[in-house]
Amino acid sequence: MRLDSPPRSLGEGPGQGRIRTSRVRHRQQLVLRRLQVLQLPLEKQAVYAETFRRLRTFEELLTAAGGSGKELVSDMSDRLAAGGLSA
Repeated sequence: MRLDSPPRSLGEGPGQGRIRTSRVRHRQQLVLRRLQVLQLPLEKQAVYAETFRRLRTFEELLTAAGGSGKELVSDMSDRLAAGGLSA
């Protein structure tokens, strides 16, 4: 994307969700004066908020399940090594 091209709102076109940046000494800087923020009606914002809450809950459940799975494997490995389980 060229820096002299017209600004685009987030959520529009092929680069949706991307923020225009310029490279200065291998660092990226946000060009605030060109940033346009998509504004949604409150009803749509509420739908997005609920979806993000559900995603966070799902992520927390997956993290907990992953931790429980690791504990189970560790316990089973210990029992197998101690002769408490047969192969």
